[in-house]
Amino acid sequence: MPHTPRTFRELVLADLLRAQRLILRVRDEIDPQFRIASPEGDWWIGMTLDADLRKREHQMSLVSRFMQWKLSPAFTLASELKEPDAVYCIGVSHHECWAAMSLIARNPTRFADEQWLTREQIGDEYPSLLPRGKTSLDARAIAELEEWFGPNGKFPAVKIEVLRIEPGWTIESTARHLAVFKYPRDVEHWLAGLRKAGLPER
Repeated sequence: MPHTPRTFRELVLADLLRAQRLILRVRDEIDPQFRIASPEGDWWIGMTLDADLRKREHQMSLVSRFMQWKLSPAFTLASELKEPDAVYCIGVSHHECWAAMSLIARNPTRFADEQWLTREQIGDEYPSLLPRGKTSLDARAIAELEEWFGPNGKFPAVKIEVLRIEPGWTIESTARHLAVFKYPRDVEHWLAGLRKAGLPER
C-alpha cells in the first residue's frame, strides 16, 4: 500500500498484499499467518494446521486462548484456499469484521484484484476465535500456552518483537549458526519454516 493503513479495513488489505508477496517469495503454499494485536504490540504466528480435524480444532482453540491471554482486541488471519485457488485475509475486532480474497493464476503466479466478502460469506468460524468479555485463565491453561507458544514451544510461532530486540536479525545471519544440525536437509527445513513465517531474508 502507498501509505500506512488508517482503518481496520485497510489493515486487512495490507495483510492480504503481504500474503501475496510471501507466496511469491517462498514459491510454495504459505502457512496460515496470524497477526494478533495486544497491549504489548502485534504478535505474528505462522502455523501449519494438522490434517486431523480434531487436532486442528485444538490448535485453533489454543490460538483463541492465546488471544485471551494477551488481551487481544483484534486479529487478522491470512492464508490460502484450494477451491477456489485464492489467497484471503480476514480481520476481526470487537467492533468490525472484514474479509477479502484474491484469486491466484499460476505459471507465472499472479493475483486478481481483491474481492470483499459479505458478513454472511464470512460466517462465524473465524470471528468466534476472538474472545469476548472479561475472562481469566487458570495456571494450568497458561502453562499449556507457554508450552506451545513459549521460547521452546511446539508451534513455529514468531513474536514480531524479536526484530525490535535484534533489529538487524535476518534469516541469512541465522543460517551461519546452524552447524548444530547433522544433516543439511534439516537446516533447509528450518529455514523454510522461517521464510513461511514471513521473517526477513537479509
